[in-house]
Formats: sequence, structure tokens, C-alpha cells
Amino acid sequence: MIQLFPKSYKRQRFLRLSVKHTALVIGDPIDKPHPEFFDKLENELVKLGLNTQNTIFIGDSPRNDLAIPLGKGYKAYYINRKK
Repeated sequence: MIQLFPKSYKRQRFLRLSVKHTALVIGDPIDKPHPEFFDKLENELVKLGLNTQNTIFIGDSPRNDLAIPLGKGYKAYYINRKK
């Protein structure tokens, strides 16, 4: 199952986590796992002068959220919502 939520909803959900961050890139209308999302992300990293070592993906789907980022060298954390 892939859940596609509006950008504003995703932003609110993330900000409630109180995670210190420099930038928040949210896919809308293009989202994970589409390669275009990762192209957008990498362009934003370049604009900010950041690299993959400073980027973390957080997701609850290994296939949809984490497979491509891990393959590209990003750090990724899996959230197990079943626990």
C-alpha cells in the first residue's frame, strides 16, 4: 500500500516529530519510490551545499521508502508501525 498525502499534511506530520533539520523535501505530486523524487531531492541538496552523508530517509516501507535511498548511499531508518 502506498499512501499519498498532500504536501501540507506530510509537513505537519514531520514537524510534530521535533526533528532538527535543515531542509524538508516532500514529494508532491511526485513521491517515493519514483526516481524523479530522488532527482528533486538531490537538486535541493546541491542548492543547500549538503551531501548524502547529511541526509536521512525515514520510512515504514522498506520497498517504497528505503530501497532506492539505501542504494544511492543515503542513511535510512525503518519505522516498524506494527510494534
